Amino acid sequence: MVIFLLSLALLFPFCAQLKDGPLSHEERVELDSAKRDLKSSDPDIVYYAVCNLLRMSHKAALEVLKENFEKGPPIVKLKVIKALGDKSDRVSDSIKDYIVLLKAALSEEDETIRKQLTQTFIALKSPAVTSFIAGEVKARPQDSKLLKMAVDSFSSMRLDDMEMLGHLIEVGSVVSDTDMRNRLLKALNDALQFEEFKSFVEAKEWYEKNKGKSYDDVMREQIQKIRSKLDKLREENETLRKRYITERIKNVTSLPEDKRVPEVLRLLEEKDSPAELREFAICELGALKAKEHYEKLMPFLSSAEDRLCILSLEALRQMGAKEAASPISELVKSRSADVRLSAVKALTSLAVPSPVLIEQLQVENDVRVLEALVEAVDSMKMTDALNILLTKMFVTNEGGLLQVDGKFGTDVRRKTIIAVGRLALTADEPLKKKAIEVLIASLNDSDASVRFYSCERLGALRATISQAPLVLRLKDDKSPGVRAAAARALGSISEANEETINALMDALTSNEKEIVEAAIEALRTQCGIAEGQSKGNLKLLRNLVTEMMSKKMFEVVVSLLRFSKERLAGMEKEDAATFASILLESARAYEQSGDLRKASAVYETIIGFLQGKDAIDGRGEFARLLVKQSMFAEALAQYDALLSLAPERQTEFWHKKLDIVEAVADKDEKTAKQMVEGFVKAASQDKFPQEIKERLAKVAKKLSVEYNPPPTPPVPPPTPPK
Repeated sequence: MVIFLLSLALLFPFCAQLKDGPLSHEERVELDSAKRDLKSSDPDIVYYAVCNLLRMSHKAALEVLKENFEKGPPIVKLKVIKALGDKSDRVSDSIKDYIVLLKAALSEEDETIRKQLTQTFIALKSPAVTSFIAGEVKARPQDSKLLKMAVDSFSSMRLDDMEMLGHLIEVGSVVSDTDMRNRLLKALNDALQFEEFKSFVEAKEWYEKNKGKSYDDVMREQIQKIRSKLDKLREENETLRKRYITERIKNVTSLPEDKRVPEVLRLLEEKDSPAELREFAICELGALKAKEHYEKLMPFLSSAEDRLCILSLEALRQMGAKEAASPISELVKSRSADVRLSAVKALTSLAVPSPVLIEQLQVENDVRVLEALVEAVDSMKMTDALNILLTKMFVTNEGGLLQVDGKFGTDVRRKTIIAVGRLALTADEPLKKKAIEVLIASLNDSDASVRFYSCERLGALRATISQAPLVLRLKDDKSPGVRAAAARALGSISEANEETINALMDALTSNEKEIVEAAIEALRTQCGIAEGQSKGNLKLLRNLVTEMMSKKMFEVVVSLLRFSKERLAGMEKEDAATFASILLESARAYEQSGDLRKASAVYETIIGFLQGKDAIDGRGEFARLLVKQSMFAEALAQYDALLSLAPERQTEFWHKKLDIVEAVADKDEKTAKQMVEGFVKAASQDKFPQEIKERLAKVAKKLSVEYNPPPTPPVPPPTPPK
């Protein structure tokens, strides 16, 4: 244990104040040995003896050193001063006791001793030592050797204490030599790092304000101060830099487009310009679609800065520069996912079906790039990618079917389904069959958008085998959008079975409008009467509308019985009469329920199914309902049409028109007056029945409209019988 403690003492010496008690036997022996060794002519033995006395840290040892320093030869004095510096860590706590030795050394004329004393001052570097130096200088300000020693010491000493800095300022304040004063100022400024004192008067004022602080606190304040200055300079520099960039960009954008390209190219070629200007130039070249200069962007495709590469890819895409397809294709395999993404999007926009897209699809792991690759092979109809999609993007589910892998995000899964469905349209039968299987399996995906597009793609593929799972989606899916998509898909499948038709009929009772509309359109498709279809299954249609009428599904019936003019013109008279009869029943039901708007709409549809007298009567009913809804302008238009269709009934129809004028006059006399003025003009050109002229005259007079019908020609007397 003793050996361990001794070793610690050697490694981590602890120096207390000098002891002043009686010496122990061992200390007495050591002191006597040191006295003898100090008289040796061997410098090393003398030095060792001094070190032992210093290690004792006892006043008795100090007395021996003082005595030998005063009476001993120069070598003893030199070794005493050297040992004090070398063992500064041992004597630092008791340095005030050893000042007497330093003071004695100052009176020595030996240049070697004085140089060593300077080194010792530097090594001891404590406030006690600097205080001693300052005190000696103030006492002997004219002693040039002392001043040089002080300046050399302060210039080389580590000044990390406020007291020491104060002592330096004291010395500097009494030094008259310019060189010495400048050296001391430099030492002070170096110690404070960020201050630049020009004089000791300035330094002294600063010290008086800060002497109560620690050196560390002062340095923290100095650092904060310089940081603030640097921040301000950075802000000013950044403001100037941004202003410069803004002005340069403004100078370019203010030019007409035909003169802008040369300036953009000049910016692009400036090597020392800010990065923002190069980025602007790249973007502007793309925005201007300056395809003839696409080669100027080629060097940036190999730039170490991903941003420049990405901006160049976008610019080439905007230009439509297919000539750059080859270097763009190389970037599809870039180490940077952002660059790969931009390269894929550029090729997609340029419509360049590069084989590298399929190669990268096999190995790509970044979800964003994978999504873009799927979109690329889809949009460019790269059927060769279908097998890779089916292999890479799908896993076998519990039912043994391939299903899009859930590890991919919703966007990737959705776009994969869309791509598989589209590419399958032109694929060979084995791949198409496999694609249909995965689309059916994906009807059970957790995401509604994936199920939605699975339905749509199955409908586009007209996959008869998918009827049952689509019916299940139509009946049970929680998403109205998916149910509507399932209905549309079922409508696309030719020769739908009874289960499908029944499921679509049930969907007509849904509370969701989009499901009902999709089911109606699906049934119209199944009946062959949808837009673009030429051959219809009117027997199925009659059966469906008959069943719907029995359930009073009038609105659905009306929506189902929408035919183009061409289809109506080619329809058998018997079929047209049947559908017109069904619609007429719906119209009457609406009228009885008070829903005149729907009744009118049905009558408008009925007109297309009718011919001859029936068409005239149907239009008359339509006009009547319009009047009941106070839709007078629309009613007048219908009566004008009837006047053309049945001129033999013009008296009847003109009375209806005048009835409308009188009804309007009760609410809006000005409008009624305008109507009568039109009638009066027409009466002057057409051959009006006499009773209409007479009634028109009365109405015109009531509304203060001038109308003077020609007098009725006299009736010739009857010819007497012969």
